Amino acid sequence: MYRGLITIFFLHYVFVPITIQASESGIPAVRVMQRIDTSNPTVRVILAAWVDSLATWRSIQTGTTEWNIDKTSSAFAQKKLVLDWFGQSGDIIKTYPPTIMSIEPNEDVWFVRTLFATVDTHSGHVIPLGILRTVFSIDDNKKPQVDNPYNSWIKNWSVVRIGPISFYHPHEKVLSRERMDGAVRYMESVSRMFDVEPPTSITMVVARNRDEMCNLLGIEFYAFPPTGIAYPEFSLIISGLNDPYYPHEITHVVLRELEKDAHPIIREGVATWLGGSINDNLAQLVVMYLEGTPQQDIPSFVGLFTNPDISQDDQYVLGAVVCEAIAQRHGVNAIKRLLAAKSTSEVMLLASRYLDLDPSDKQESLIPFLNEVVSTSSAKPGH
Repeated sequence: MYRGLITIFFLHYVFVPITIQASESGIPAVRVMQRIDTSNPTVRVILAAWVDSLATWRSIQTGTTEWNIDKTSSAFAQKKLVLDWFGQSGDIIKTYPPTIMSIEPNEDVWFVRTLFATVDTHSGHVIPLGILRTVFSIDDNKKPQVDNPYNSWIKNWSVVRIGPISFYHPHEKVLSRERMDGAVRYMESVSRMFDVEPPTSITMVVARNRDEMCNLLGIEFYAFPPTGIAYPEFSLIISGLNDPYYPHEITHVVLRELEKDAHPIIREGVATWLGGSINDNLAQLVVMYLEGTPQQDIPSFVGLFTNPDISQDDQYVLGAVVCEAIAQRHGVNAIKRLLAAKSTSEVMLLASRYLDLDPSDKQESLIPFLNEVVSTSSAKPGH
């Protein structure tokens, strides 16, 4: 798939012995800006480690990185951030290389800033996706080591623990006790509903806005910041809503074992069915969806599960509508069976049986189920 090698040279006429593969298009795997002072031996070591890691993580070269710069087993692992936030598709990876903009000292650590972008295939314009700030320290063996950005931020925040949830927030921000209590009650209600043990500990980080939330992750800029994000495997939720009540993300943490291998339409559908999205419950979301989506653009049942480019609105709202319709007809156990289904074909077969649909009919419409949600109101744990 890839051919040829490129060698990177820098200013100051310093040669850094890094060779990385280029794609068939001739685009380098990693680009390095002239601002970086490669006459500094520490900069050269950090640069070599970071270039090697980026190229390997994004599958530009085969094998595994020799540097092992990121030993953290956490939501903030740099590999996870690079892949989840900046490697969403092959087009993004192939059209614009990660660009290391600066490597600068900051007290006793080093900040490395990397720009990720893509290129619009029609206009040729560069579309910035974000800037990742990676913090490096040098260990006793003179090897570069990545530090967790979250730790330096959160150590100066206040924490309130209610039940199993620890709410972290900036000192000057006072959280609503009513909203915190509501988050605990919601967690308990979802646990009862699905007959699972409630989590013994959840960390809820309440940032004041989406930019502050991104900064906790080490992301200085992101083009499409979410309002919140959950890391169920670490029982961690980071909210960019300035609000400790975030039922959608709490659902992911409570049901983490059930949804571990679930189809994304069902996984996000359940969280939206029970917890809504931002401050809107399912009925409100459906009304807005119907008002903003022409009927001809609403995916069919087959399209919902098979279209690789399904929009987030379709995924969340239609997934939730499918879950609501199935729960109304067959109860929560049917939803649990859907969560346990691992393949797309298995999920579609189960869902079509529950809804009396023909899984081979590509025109089978979901509009009747959308209208059903609007016309009927059922109790939800979150609203």
